[in-house]
Amino acid sequence: MSCLLGMYVYAQDVPTVFQMGENESLYSEIATTHPTMLLTACNNDMDKAYIKWTGVLQQIEEKAQLSGLDINGVKMWINFFWAPDGTIDYITFFPKPNSKNIDYEAVKELLLDIKEELAIDLSKSEVSTGVAHYGSAAFPTFHQYHRAQGN
Repeated sequence: MSCLLGMYVYAQDVPTVFQMGENESLYSEIATTHPTMLLTACNNDMDKAYIKWTGVLQQIEEKAQLSGLDINGVKMWINFFWAPDGTIDYITFFPKPNSKNIDYEAVKELLLDIKEELAIDLSKSEVSTGVAHYGSAAFPTFHQYHRAQGN
């Protein structure tokens, strides 16, 4: 019984959003359990993968604007780990040296909200394992400009 309780407590303490370097053993485990790359999950269609990735970045930017968090000037490495159904399992991030100085605990809270609210459509892929994307993010994304230009 105490073993089961210990496993329950451990599961409650596992962070789902964290800065790279904070939880190296967990990060290694996550990378192992999410071996499929986003491009592979998109049937190696670069356009589909790019649209999904930029959509995620746009959602982060829009959520930040709605919450009043100014992320313009923030640059970071960011990794998303999705379950096969497209829900987000984990997000890890690390500020780039040339990023704007910001309260990264607030960024963590923003990403926690994104994790709970955002999913990507993986229904047309034959993914049976977790999906990962290791990327870079810079805000603003200028997605409105790209849409206006027809890109």
